[in-house]
Amino acid sequence: MSASTRIVLTDFWGFVVFVINSIVFLLIGIDTQLGVFLHLNAIAVAIVSVLLARTLVVYLTLFKLPSSWKFVVFWVD
Repeated sequence: MSASTRIVLTDFWGFVVFVINSIVFLLIGIDTQLGVFLHLNAIAVAIVSVLLARTLVVYLTLFKLPSSWKFVVFWVD
């Protein structure tokens, strides 16, 4: 198999995986009951907890990186 064929196949299967993943998330969203969103306090607490945990992990474990890099790792990782 040539290098260009590998690149084309990798791109093709990457696109297929993206489309299938999108369909799965859409189906999950369609199946979600709207009553779940009545617990907005619990959802807000969960989001804040996750952001605090990410902050602690990034800023306490990556102490050798510059601050600007830590900010990027916090949001991208």
